[in-house]
Amino acid sequence: MRMPLRALALSCFFLSGATGLLYQVLWARMLGGVIGNTHFSITAVVAVFMGGLALGSHLGGRAADRSKNPLRLYGILVLAVGLLCLLVPLLIILAEPLFASLYQPWEGNPEALPLLLCRLLFCVIVLLGPTTCMGATLPVLSKFLTTRMSKVGMSIGGLYTVNTFGAFLGTALTGFFAIATIGLWGTTALAVAIDVVIGAVVIYAARGLDSTTPAPPAEKTWGNDGDIEKTPLPFNVRLCVFCFGVTGFANMLLQISWTKALIPTIGNSTYAFSLIVTLFILGIALGGAIMSWLVDRLKRPILTLGLIIAVKGLLISATIPALGRFPLWGARLFDQVDEPSYESFLWIKLWMVACLVLPCTLLMGTVFPLVSKIRTLALEKVGDAVGSAYFSNTMGSILGTLAAGFLFVPLFGEIFHTLYISAALNLIVGLTLTWVATRGFSPPRAAAMALILLSLMPLWVMRPHAWDSRSDYWHPAIMSLGAYSYYSGAYYKDRRNNVVLPIEELIDQTIRTNEIKSHKVGLHAEVTVVKHRLLGTTALRISGKADASVKPDGSYTQDLPHQVMAGHLPMILHPAPQRVLTLGLGGGVTLGTLTTYPVRLIDNLEISKEVIEAAKKYFKKANRGALDNHPKVRNVIGDGRNHLQFTTETYDVITSVPSNPWIAGIGNLFTTEFFQICSDRLADDGIICQWIHKINLRGKDLKTVVRTFTTVFDEHAQLWDLGYDCLLIGSKNPIRLDAARLQALFKNPGFLSDLASLGIVDAVSLLRHYRMDAADMNHWTGKGLLNTDSSPVLEFECPKGMYGHEFDAYRNLTLA
Repeated sequence: MRMPLRALALSCFFLSGATGLLYQVLWARMLGGVIGNTHFSITAVVAVFMGGLALGSHLGGRAADRSKNPLRLYGILVLAVGLLCLLVPLLIILAEPLFASLYQPWEGNPEALPLLLCRLLFCVIVLLGPTTCMGATLPVLSKFLTTRMSKVGMSIGGLYTVNTFGAFLGTALTGFFAIATIGLWGTTALAVAIDVVIGAVVIYAARGLDSTTPAPPAEKTWGNDGDIEKTPLPFNVRLCVFCFGVTGFANMLLQISWTKALIPTIGNSTYAFSLIVTLFILGIALGGAIMSWLVDRLKRPILTLGLIIAVKGLLISATIPALGRFPLWGARLFDQVDEPSYESFLWIKLWMVACLVLPCTLLMGTVFPLVSKIRTLALEKVGDAVGSAYFSNTMGSILGTLAAGFLFVPLFGEIFHTLYISAALNLIVGLTLTWVATRGFSPPRAAAMALILLSLMPLWVMRPHAWDSRSDYWHPAIMSLGAYSYYSGAYYKDRRNNVVLPIEELIDQTIRTNEIKSHKVGLHAEVTVVKHRLLGTTALRISGKADASVKPDGSYTQDLPHQVMAGHLPMILHPAPQRVLTLGLGGGVTLGTLTTYPVRLIDNLEISKEVIEAAKKYFKKANRGALDNHPKVRNVIGDGRNHLQFTTETYDVITSVPSNPWIAGIGNLFTTEFFQICSDRLADDGIICQWIHKINLRGKDLKTVVRTFTTVFDEHAQLWDLGYDCLLIGSKNPIRLDAARLQALFKNPGFLSDLASLGIVDAVSLLRHYRMDAADMNHWTGKGLLNTDSSPVLEFECPKGMYGHEFDAYRNLTLA
């Protein structure tokens, strides 16, 4: 083979690896607009994506061995990927009316099984074509590059490594730069252009190869002449391929569990998730590079494979206790930074996550070159060998993705249990392969079984609650602390003496002062209710962030009066509201406020059933029992935006009380498209109220939200300032305040009591919070960026305001 062609193939495979990860991220975001952003929808996208890769590897392996020109076939496949990916956004747009009609029979039940199946089927229709072509590229190019059995491991492993480094680049570009700068459409166009150019260049370079390239010399090591197709694979080879599938299952359990377990340490911004995935792929790429260089020199590859997988299992088990300490370790490190910023936060977390992730993922990366070496027994069947190995691993990954979210978390209730399952599977697989490699396949003796059981003892001894039910490893008081956000001050120092406490003393103090009333790990969030033993306050923490808190008597604290105002203000401004919708429950304060009005229906949109359960049980006084089978309230559990998009209901009032826009996925509740959806669902005189946190938000990001809002509601927009929060009011028509109705409301003792905590005692004090009309809002924000589905600037910009900008938006609006 001419070296320029080899270099061209490797370079192109590097780039196509990058575009493959670009597509996965882009499609998940695009599809979320029609199938929602629930756990099921995201899992469906990932499962179908990997299913296409598995199918492609199976079909591509067989096609590669029959092809006279594998390089040209690779070019055709990449070109097909690019062209098919052009159709994906178009199909998604065209599907919106279809999903609107499908939603009608299950109005108010977005998680109905028929709807879930329709979403899954749509993902298959849209994604299976391009992902099948993607999956076929590895076995096809392996066939082209592998010319000697003595170098089969280096050829296939090197190709895998190059592609994985490309995936690393694609993940880093997508998560940190591309979408933030050129948006979804720009990134899609870039990926498609790269694939089309790769395909065209490779097809041109491969012209005539089928007639000019001599066939590689036969170097069969398995089967007799002429009957390779009929000769069964040796048992140990089949076992290795099967075990490769099991490790794929275990690896997905590990990746998903690590991601959830690291949220208390690094937060849940889009950068945090990108950091984990990027380092995960980097470790695999580095492991592949090392093993590609070594694999052809190994005398006993199966033994090496078994030992590596077993060691990986032990390393996984060792990370589990460490993860229980990570939140406080990370907070203490960050507390030492003189001038905190999100960039310095990310650098600290990068090194922490790298120390946790890279050792295990590096060992993961060594497995594919080893299995490919073991599975490839003849040059004539290189494509089939690589395809079958990749198929097994990918199918295991699909099952692992499904099991992690839908089986193990609901079954066990804690993330660390899933981590132990991953560790145990790796240990069992590793020891099994080691036994086969050293003793051959024979009935296991008692000594062997005892050795396997003994090797699993570390898992039992090191589990977080091994010694007593109140073990401080993975204690909910620590894991729900929100250390990534509340990293300084009283949580980490002695309040009286301002002395830094030893870490173990700090952990003990935190556990003693926080009584866990409820702790549930759901599909969408980890929901914890904590009562402070000294202060008596009860707080609702969602993935570490406090979203509601009440005093010992159940009365409001901190920002809950503002949530009351988010319920009252739009109801005051509307002359006669009857049909109301609230998005985002928290402790249910806004919902409870809405129930005090004589309305016919209140749709309560919340994605997490665990939040509803916690609010119902522990915040009953704050939400006025609105969740106790209230006749006016209909709970809609699912993606709230998805419901608004496809429902046929129209509402007099929509009040949106989401969490902070720096949280991944929350930014799409502040886009022009979302505000337009709300406008479309409003009755002619309907009113929308949008709540915005000003704490940890930069002034320019607040302006982006306001500018985006006024783009949709134009001259019928208002801004009301509540101090640390503000409310945006919008309507399709002019808003007219009914003075007589307002005076009547202020004669209601309950109404007065609600607003008293904000210093509002009459109409005059209420109107003091009115800050800007539409003209003033446009003048204050000026020209600038808009937050859109295609260009989600808030999701990438708001995290930068978390550190060092706590009161930036507050000061900016005060001085406006």
